[in-house]
Amino acid sequence: MCGINFIWDKKKQLASCTSIQAMNQAIRHRGQEASQILRIEWHNSQCFLGHNRLKIIDLDNRANQPFVSPCKNFALIFNGEIYNHQALKKELSPQITLQTHADTEVLLYYLMTFGKKKLHRLEGMFAFVFVDIAQQTFFYARDRFGIKPLYKFENENFLILSSEIRGILASQLVEKKLNSMQIFEYLTYKFAQFPHTFFKHIHEVETLPFIENQHNSAEKKNTFTQKILIEQTEKKILQSLQAQLQADVPVGLMLSGGIDSTLLLALCQRLGYEKIPAFTLTSQFNGLPTEDSYFAKLAVKQYNAQWYEVKIENHELTNLPEWVTLLDQPIADSAAWLTFLVCQQAHQRGYKVLLSGAGADELFAGYHRHKAFAQILKYPYLIFFLRFISPIFTFILREKSLLLGKKTRLWKKFFTLITKMHKPDFRVLTQIYTSNFNPNQLIFQNFNFKEALHYDLTHFLRQDVLKITDLMSMQNSVEVRVPYLDNALHSFLQTIPERIWLNKPKKWLLKAILQKYDGIKYVTRSKEGFGFPLNEWFRAKEGKKWLTWLQNEKLILHEWVTTSQILPYIQAHQQYQADYSAELWAILVLSIWLEQHFGILQD
Repeated sequence: MCGINFIWDKKKQLASCTSIQAMNQAIRHRGQEASQILRIEWHNSQCFLGHNRLKIIDLDNRANQPFVSPCKNFALIFNGEIYNHQALKKELSPQITLQTHADTEVLLYYLMTFGKKKLHRLEGMFAFVFVDIAQQTFFYARDRFGIKPLYKFENENFLILSSEIRGILASQLVEKKLNSMQIFEYLTYKFAQFPHTFFKHIHEVETLPFIENQHNSAEKKNTFTQKILIEQTEKKILQSLQAQLQADVPVGLMLSGGIDSTLLLALCQRLGYEKIPAFTLTSQFNGLPTEDSYFAKLAVKQYNAQWYEVKIENHELTNLPEWVTLLDQPIADSAAWLTFLVCQQAHQRGYKVLLSGAGADELFAGYHRHKAFAQILKYPYLIFFLRFISPIFTFILREKSLLLGKKTRLWKKFFTLITKMHKPDFRVLTQIYTSNFNPNQLIFQNFNFKEALHYDLTHFLRQDVLKITDLMSMQNSVEVRVPYLDNALHSFLQTIPERIWLNKPKKWLLKAILQKYDGIKYVTRSKEGFGFPLNEWFRAKEGKKWLTWLQNEKLILHEWVTTSQILPYIQAHQQYQADYSAELWAILVLSIWLEQHFGILQD
């Protein structure tokens, strides 16, 4: 796991390595164990390669990057892990003698041998730039799921790539301009829309395409019995987990106490890994443990792990602006802060690698919106009926949702969103209430259930979950691996007929596997979710202070969202009429970020 930077100086204008050095320094947190650059001069252009290394596989300095071939004709900068590098090594010529045990060197020779032809064979999480020095060409790529980030800026003078937007800006070759259109998208979906960012002319690099139906002929002909589906899914998760447990440093686990991470812990024990370090967040807001921390503690004991408790105290967000500076661009997910705390604790205890259950909800239909959408697809006229009764239920629940609990609040949110749906369009269910601030009208389109899952995979997972996982872990020089995001597992799940997805409960496959490992108590518990307890925070002293700050008319935010639009949310929340913590958090993070980059909080 590392940070990569690249500049192609098309007209050979740069006289020194100052820009690439500044880029490396800007993302030094991604790998502080080695930082190196390489300048390659061609006839009419030149390129600069920069790399910061976090040593995970082969700790020897010979595996540092930029990695140059012995013939000096090829160079590579690479961020991530190639989990099947041992298998790829066997495809190389026997005449090739490797000098390291690193996947970096295998990848270099693989690209030297096959170029772009066999990129589909790469299993892992990665972003890289490969340079053919002799031919004066290069290409770059990202993994299919978008686990590892890569951003791009290009004009007539330069092509600049970096693992983080701050790396591109640090080059001083790009004028920082706000892409204001993404503010409206953010206020609808909580993040910028791929491939756009909050900065004009800076975009995300496209991911490699998914390769479907890579399963063998026996799988193609299976009858999709429940037993076969469970066995095949468990087999593929085990294979992925075994590959991702390989490292030359200790590997830990982010354990929430939910199904996804608990299953990973159970399977780690199944593979013979005992006393694996498990990091769990515990909230102290009400003086009582959350259900997640309660079940996490049970799982640690049952599956023989080593437990590390990460406490969330009332004062945790007093340094909110300092934390927002860690974000390349706004993401309105409080789980980002919690991910930072877990990774910070892991780093302080000397752990560089953590496993995460990220991706399981998107692959196995684990969200409430998946269940709701399945019912809409099964009963098409349900949309029109729900839209008709929605105002009635919304009115009834308006002042009672806080008293009637989480499920009632979820119903209230559902009824609010369903009024926006005119046909089975899954995107509507992924919005937050602040979509009221977006003047752009959604062009409706029909989704089937598999398309809905794929949309979540390439939308919410890639742009929210994976973004905050990468940013918050790498701020602490920690690598987070995601065993559920495996190509073979994803490909197999695509073969399951739509009717099975529509008629089975949420995450039924993972629940069935976990029950095999005496995990019935984790299967039958309710889903709690991973997020900071913002509801209470916004009614406490620190949160109230920020809500007052939001009403400052000098804030840049008010060019798009006025005080009169925000006030009803603030008043309803503080008067216990509704829980608008998600909406207020989205607006607050956006406002602080805007001021830091373009307003009164600039450095």
